[in-house]
Amino acid sequence: IGDRIAELENSIRKLQSSNEFMLGCPEFKEDKDLQDAVKENKEVIVKRMKLVEELKEELKPHERRTSKKKIEALDNKESSSLSNPSKLARKEDSKGPRAIKKPDEEGFLL
Repeated sequence: IGDRIAELENSIRKLQSSNEFMLGCPEFKEDKDLQDAVKENKEVIVKRMKLVEELKEELKPHERRTSKKKIEALDNKESSSLSNPSKLARKEDSKGPRAIKKPDEEGFLL
C-alpha cells in the first residue's frame, strides 16, 4: 500500500507541475485545449488525493497491528532473557560481549 501511495503522490506532483506550466503559457487564455487539459488534470488530482487518503486510512490499522506485534516480540525476547539470566551474560555481538557491567572490589563498574 505504501508504494501505491508514493506512486499516487508522485503522479499528483507531476500533474500539478504540468498545470503550473500550462497556466503560465501566454496562449492559455485563448487555447481551449490547454484550458481543458488543466481542468482534466485538476479532476484527476482530486480523485488521486482522495484515493491517497483512503489508502492511508486503510494502512492505519495495519500500522497499529505491526506496532503491536513488534512490541509483543520485544516483550517476548525480554522475558525469555530474564527467565535465563546466564543467557544475558553470554550474549555477544560483533563487538564482543554486551555491556553487562560488573563492579570491581571497590564497587566501581568495569
